[in-house]
Amino acid sequence: MKLVIFDLDGTILDTVKDLTNAVNHLLKQLNRPLIEDNQVKAYLGQGPKYLLEHALHEPLEGELFDNYYRIYNDFYQAHQLDYTKPYEGIYEVLKTLKELGYLLAVVSNKQEPVTKSLMESLFPNTFDVVIGTSKTNLPKPNPTMVLKVMKALNVTKEDTIYIGDTQTDMKTAINAELVKIAVLYGFRTKEDLIPYEPEYFARTPLEILDIIKTIKS
Repeated sequence: MKLVIFDLDGTILDTVKDLTNAVNHLLKQLNRPLIEDNQVKAYLGQGPKYLLEHALHEPLEGELFDNYYRIYNDFYQAHQLDYTKPYEGIYEVLKTLKELGYLLAVVSNKQEPVTKSLMESLFPNTFDVVIGTSKTNLPKPNPTMVLKVMKALNVTKEDTIYIGDTQTDMKTAINAELVKIAVLYGFRTKEDLIPYEPEYFARTPLEILDIIKTIKS
């Protein structure tokens, strides 16, 4: 194995509080009922459009989505590090993998500028490629972003591991034909993820290291 691709929210970072605050900022502007962390957690993994549509309980298209997203995202970008923090052990996992010679990447359904900003702030000079959604990057579970990373780093699917915490992540790995590690400390339960038959489960970030060493051997 040469490349390890990580999801972001719920896999590397616990972002739910700052995301909830950003959603509630929008809801306040619209005089809508506010929502709790657990509700937001259930909506995460499929990008901001899915998140806002479910928080508002209505479809959002075109200019309406653009306007609501702008309110949400302006607040989120200003407050994205108020409560967000890496899961305990993630720094050690990434440092060890780099020392072992692995290439590291992040593939997120967050918009690309936010994804890159968070990684540059919290993990400078750590990842070889960081990619998020954009007009040209289709959101997961479409495998386009994952395949772009593999092509950029000249790595085959046989040499790549995908790590994530949601059903969307598992579908992405299946669509890209990658070995997948499902993490259980993020935003979903083991019962949520079992139907996608991940090859491995990690209850903590440090268990990721043990699993990858097993795959390597």
